[in-house]
Amino acid sequence: MPLGIDRSRFYADKCRELESQSLRKDEHIAHLETENAMLYLKLAQLRGDVREAKQEASLSVAGLEHGATFKANVKEKAFKLRNDAQAIKIDLGKMRALAKDIPVQFAHSIQRASSVMHHHQMALESHSSNVTALADQVAQLQQNLDDVTERLGREKKRRQELHNVLMELRGNIRVHGRLRPLMEFDADNEDLASLGRPGTRSEVVVHFVDDENICVRTSKHNKVFEYERVYSPNEKQEAVFDEVQPMLTSLLDGYNVCIMAYGQTGSGKTHTMLGSHRDEDYSPSHDPHPDEGVIPRATRELFRLIEEKPEGSHSIEVSIVEVYNNDIRDLLSRDPNAKHDLVTGGDGQLSIPTVTSKSVDNVYSVMTLVQYGLRTRRESATLVHEHSSRSHLIVTLTVTSRAPSFFATKSMSSQDLSGSSSSAGGPEGIFSTIL
Repeated sequence: MPLGIDRSRFYADKCRELESQSLRKDEHIAHLETENAMLYLKLAQLRGDVREAKQEASLSVAGLEHGATFKANVKEKAFKLRNDAQAIKIDLGKMRALAKDIPVQFAHSIQRASSVMHHHQMALESHSSNVTALADQVAQLQQNLDDVTERLGREKKRRQELHNVLMELRGNIRVHGRLRPLMEFDADNEDLASLGRPGTRSEVVVHFVDDENICVRTSKHNKVFEYERVYSPNEKQEAVFDEVQPMLTSLLDGYNVCIMAYGQTGSGKTHTMLGSHRDEDYSPSHDPHPDEGVIPRATRELFRLIEEKPEGSHSIEVSIVEVYNNDIRDLLSRDPNAKHDLVTGGDGQLSIPTVTSKSVDNVYSVMTLVQYGLRTRRESATLVHEHSSRSHLIVTLTVTSRAPSFFATKSMSSQDLSGSSSSAGGPEGIFSTIL
């Protein structure tokens, strides 16, 4: 230390100098630390940039590979497009060649179309005039049709009136007689050679005189009975129906019809009314079997007449009952033993309202129901044949007619009455059926 210097001041200055140096070093250290931190941050940023650069490099490599593939595809497509372009050029050349001919062809087509159109126009004008003439003819024909229809209606009404007047003139109630031929069972255990001879059980005592008279020979004197019509033993079922057929027209005109078969057991009532009902074919498309009786033949004719009427104007129902010992049995009912009574209606007509009625639309459906009723019919044996009916069979066809100003329900009752002979005595040689 120099002499003459204040020691305390010297130390104080020295301390201030050292503190100043220390402060400058601290500031320098802080500055270095800050710079160091900045370097660390920059290093981290550079490392991130390096990673991104690597990723971009990878993507660039992939892009280069994809670019190579894309380039190859582009070359392939370009080659294909070049070929397509060449084909298009060829087609274009053909189209240009065709286009040169189109105006000429179009002109020819227009000319032909004009010619055809002119032809059709002329034909149309001709047809138009024809249509006008035809329209006038149609109007005239329609007027004629209306006139004819009106006249037909008047004539039809007049025919109905004349037909029913004829029926009344012939008799609202008519009695016909039918003689059946001798059958083998008439021999009654006698020799067939003696069939029909005098003195035998099969002796013929009823003789056909003509188409209106029957002669019955007795021990005292002969008796002649007169009928509106007599059928000989040789006449077929069709002859009987020919007399019944006009009644069906009256039925559709609004009249009730009743056909009754009466006679001794074995005289042929059931055969006359129904037929043998063994080999008959009731198909509507077939002609009647020769053995068909009045009921199936009348049913066929009734449906034929209805077919000539407007569709839906008529409907038919059938009911079948048996009268046995004053009891009425419904042969179409599920309970045929149920009781039924006759009822007098407000118009004074008798009916059985509780019987079953079935809707039918052809002869087959009617006869199917009739055969069903016959299977349930009460029968008892007689000396004539094993299944001769001992009850009355009544088959009723009810016809309902509908029109804008007309509604009627009429019926045809066909009755096969029970035999008039006793089951013990048997038939006594008179073989005729009364209708």
